[in-house]
Amino acid sequence: MKRYFILAAGAALVAAAVSAFAYVNNKENNSASLLKANVEALMDNESSGYDYPDGYPYSFICKVSLGGGKKCRATVVMCQGSGTGCNERPCPMHS
Repeated sequence: MKRYFILAAGAALVAAAVSAFAYVNNKENNSASLLKANVEALMDNESSGYDYPDGYPYSFICKVSLGGGKKCRATVVMCQGSGTGCNERPCPMHS
């Protein structure tokens, strides 16, 4: 019985060593490729400087009632298509 226990422990040790070797020497690590894809996507987004590279800015005054007869005067910028670039700016009071 002791002999089978030693053989089972040895087999488990060999399996763990092979798994560790395969993990360390894996050339295509999925987490590394995922990280690389995320970095490239962030770089593509920052290259234009706009949240919407093909957006056209459309601005208006918020005019939401603040109570007591006062209305919000913040300028809101929304982006529509067919433009040269746009960054949206919501109302700071109601975003």
